[in-house]
Amino acid sequence: MALPNSPINPLKVSAPNRAPAIKVLAGALSNSRVANSLVNALGAYSVNGIIATSTSQTVNFGSLRVGDWVVHIPLSSGGSSPLGNAAGYGILASSTITNTGSSVITGNLGLYPGTSITGFPPGTYTGVENIANGAADAAMIDATAYFKTQSANAISHGTAISATLDGQTLTPGVYKTGAGSLNGGGALTFNGAGTYIIYTTSTLITGSSGTPVMTLSGGATAANIFWLVGSSATINSGHTGTFQGNVIAEASITDTLGGTVNGGLIALTGAVTLSAASVINTESSSGGAASFTTVVANGILPVAAVVGDLYLDLHTTALDPTNPPVRIEYTSNGGQEF
Repeated sequence: MALPNSPINPLKVSAPNRAPAIKVLAGALSNSRVANSLVNALGAYSVNGIIATSTSQTVNFGSLRVGDWVVHIPLSSGGSSPLGNAAGYGILASSTITNTGSSVITGNLGLYPGTSITGFPPGTYTGVENIANGAADAAMIDATAYFKTQSANAISHGTAISATLDGQTLTPGVYKTGAGSLNGGGALTFNGAGTYIIYTTSTLITGSSGTPVMTLSGGATAANIFWLVGSSATINSGHTGTFQGNVIAEASITDTLGGTVNGGLIALTGAVTLSAASVINTESSSGGAASFTTVVANGILPVAAVVGDLYLDLHTTALDPTNPPVRIEYTSNGGQEF
C-alpha cells in the first residue's frame, strides 16, 4: 500500500467549522507518516495522537464519559486482514484436511505440520495448496498468535453472552461465552459495520436440533466476524445452514452435512473435515470502514484495538452519526468520507 501523503496516494483530512473539540487519543501508529499527517491537519482541534497497540485489547480511554461518541477507523487494514499470513485460506489445519464430495473452496488450502490432504479432487479450490512448507508455517504462526491474543482479550474484557446463541443480536465488539450452540431456536443477528469477536471457552456446535440461522444487517460482513473456539467446532451437525464468519478452533473443525461457510476454517492443532460437499467462501477483511460507537461504561469502548487503528473521540453529547463533524478521506482505500 502506498504511503498516504505521497503524490500517488494523498491523505486528505479536514474538520469543518461546526466541529466540536476533537482529539485523537494516545499511542504510536505503525505508519508514522499517517500519524503526522492527521495530527498536523487536525491540530487546531486539540489532536493528541493516534492510537495503536502492540497487541489487540479493549480500548480504555479513561477521560471518556458515558454517552460520548467515538469513531473507529482501521486505517492500517486497507484490504489486509488481522489474520496476517493466515488470511485468504479457505482451510488451514494442523494434522489433516479431509473432504468428501464436490466441495468448492474459494481460497487457499494450508496444512502444517501435517502432510495429508485428501478429497481434492473431487473438491476444488481457487487458490494455492501449501503443505508443510514455509508459507503454511507462517500462516499457522499468525493464526495461532491471533487466537491467543484475542482469546486473552475476550477473557479479560469481553462481554459475557448466553451460550445459547439463538435469538441474540450482537453489535460490533468482543464477546465471550461457554460451549456455544446455534440450533434453530431463532436467528443470531450481527447488526452494524465493524469487527465481531466471539470466544467460546470450549466447543461450538451448530445445527444439532434445528436449522442454524445467522443474519447480517446494518453493514455487518462475514469477513469481519471471528469465532475463537476453545476446543473443537462442529457446524451443520444435524441440519444445514449458512455459517457467517471465520472459525479459528484450538483443536479441530468438522462440517458434518455441508452447506455454506462465508469465512475461513482454521484448526490450530487438529484437523479440518468436510464430511459432505461444502461451499467455503473466504473473504478479505474490508478495512477502512468507520463505525460510530457510544461509550457504554465510563472510559471504556468495547471494541478491540490493533496496531494502526485510529480512534477519534468526538467529545459531545449531541453528535449526529449520520452527519458527523469530521471528514477524513484517504484514497489508499478507494476514498472514505466520514
